[in-house]
Amino acid sequence: THVIYDLTNEPEPTSSLAVVAELHKFVKLQAPDTHQILFSHVAATQLKPDELKTVTSGVDFSNASIGFHCYDNVLLNTVQWDHAAKLQEAGYPVICTEFISLTNNNDMPISYDHLMHCMIRAEERKMAWISWGPFAQYRNPNKKDWDHKTLRYSLDFTRALIRYGIDFSKGPQWPQNGRFRLQCVETGQYLVRTSDEPWKKVTLAKDTGGKLGVWMFKRFDGNMYRIHGGETDSLCLHGKFEDDQTWQEAVTATANAEWNSQKFQLLRTGKETYQIKCRWGDLYLTSDKSNDEAKTASVRTGPLTHELSQHWRLLPMRD
Repeated sequence: THVIYDLTNEPEPTSSLAVVAELHKFVKLQAPDTHQILFSHVAATQLKPDELKTVTSGVDFSNASIGFHCYDNVLLNTVQWDHAAKLQEAGYPVICTEFISLTNNNDMPISYDHLMHCMIRAEERKMAWISWGPFAQYRNPNKKDWDHKTLRYSLDFTRALIRYGIDFSKGPQWPQNGRFRLQCVETGQYLVRTSDEPWKKVTLAKDTGGKLGVWMFKRFDGNMYRIHGGETDSLCLHGKFEDDQTWQEAVTATANAEWNSQKFQLLRTGKETYQIKCRWGDLYLTSDKSNDEAKTASVRTGPLTHELSQHWRLLPMRD
């Protein structure tokens, strides 16, 4: 009951189509009750529903599935996952048997950004998955002196599950698209815009019930969001950077699908608290606490982006 058979691993696509039926039949005779994973191609896009229908006509998919790998390095690239979903729609159970979990595919450290994001995608699409990692190649020559303690799943993995909003009993837990106010937990102040016009600064205020205190979330994928300003989705929260090491003021800018600085991850730091992380430069939205006098003012210095983060509470807006 604790065994599955991955019949092949990243086979040559054409020849795998030719032999899959015979291979499946042979293994089925030896182990009729054991689950079989077919193909496990390097990419889901190497599999086409019409070809599968032809070569798997004798496969009992009540105890078998179609495997694929996903090593897309760009987190917002969903091509492999979307294609696997098409295989699902065609009636095939699918399982991602490998996905990126290391910083450079084969090199530590663990990239929880990739690892958790892939898990979220699989969970949301109701796809089975097996993680490649944290690491498996003990014999890799540039990993000398590593032992099991170095490579095993640790409490960091469990903490990352929580931080990235993954609850296996309930599925991914993230805010639905909607209208929110963003409150800095450390100061109790709210993120507002100073104008309806684009390219204006964002500030913090003690309290505002108007439209400038409303932010709308549009989810891209996983826990990746765009944060729209006010009552319009044409203005987005935007990190204004000179380079990935410089932290600058946060502004609102006209929505642009190509600007990574308008794409934010929400990382859970408590039951209802988050860190807001910009995908460009791995910088966080943080409020400026350097000016003591500004802490008591009704309108404070605007929030900044910085490698050090503060925590934000998402408060749903009620009509």
